[in-house]
Amino acid sequence: MEHAARDIALVESWGYTRNEAIELVIRRALAHERDVAEDRSPVSLAGHRAYVDELRIICLVGTA
Repeated sequence: MEHAARDIALVESWGYTRNEAIELVIRRALAHERDVAEDRSPVSLAGHRAYVDELRIICLVGTA
């Protein structure tokens, strides 16, 4: 999980609609958050935070 826009585009390439792709990426990010919280590494937390921020912007703006 490095770039939300790239992950959404990948899921779309599998035949999902944009909204379905965004939903799947959000679900994956939420599951990953649990792992990051358990890890408690500052680097992992910062990386995940950046990913979630990018995902948030995509959802608010509606474009990737």
